[in-house]
Amino acid sequence: MSQARLVDSSVPAQLGRLREIGLVEETPLFPSKKMGYQIAERFFNIWYLMRFASRRQRASLACLTRFLEEFHTPAERTRSAHPSDDVSQHNLAFLLRDHRHEHAEAKSILRKLRQPEVGRDTQALHDALFAAYEDDWPQISKSMKEALALIEGRLPSNTRDDWFRASAVLLHLGFGERLVGLLKECGADVTFMPWFAAVQAHTLGDKRHLVNIPLEARPAAEQIFDQIDQRRQQLPPPSK
Repeated sequence: MSQARLVDSSVPAQLGRLREIGLVEETPLFPSKKMGYQIAERFFNIWYLMRFASRRQRASLACLTRFLEEFHTPAERTRSAHPSDDVSQHNLAFLLRDHRHEHAEAKSILRKLRQPEVGRDTQALHDALFAAYEDDWPQISKSMKEALALIEGRLPSNTRDDWFRASAVLLHLGFGERLVGLLKECGADVTFMPWFAAVQAHTLGDKRHLVNIPLEARPAAEQIFDQIDQRRQQLPPPSK
């Protein structure tokens, strides 16, 4: 912990944040019953080791790389490198833009996606957030409408976190009222009632507004409110 300049008690919280934004993931540690952590983006892990590891470790990694090149065909290497490589890149783009204000680097990462046709709703959300930092409401509106049209009345399980992140950022940057108005215009107050109610409650500044929605929708809306709230608390002060 001394190399990271962290006290032991703060490590779980820091790992939790890194896991939340998709930079690390849990991994079993046999024979221990405890879980360890590893970098989720395996190509970044290889780059880091080649850059900063000891000479012996770099030599070992080079041998492993050569072995895998011979053992697997190019197609197999592409499939096995990381089953959700673009997901990691999306996560990194969220981190760079919304937590570190490195917008140019985030855009560069998104231009290099391997399967840009996958997760198109997330890409539209990225477009909306880049526009938000430019205070460009027409573009925000256009991109949010595009994202809503792509998911057809449901928050997909594989991009749901991205919707919560985008909601948190737009609220954080002061677009809450206009976002609520846009969602009403698109009918999302009906088709996405729990999410809409959570966003509206955040805009009004009180979770207790959720008691005004149908009882059946309330548990989901409360969970979404908490997810958005957690992400809002992690965001740095706006720099726009």
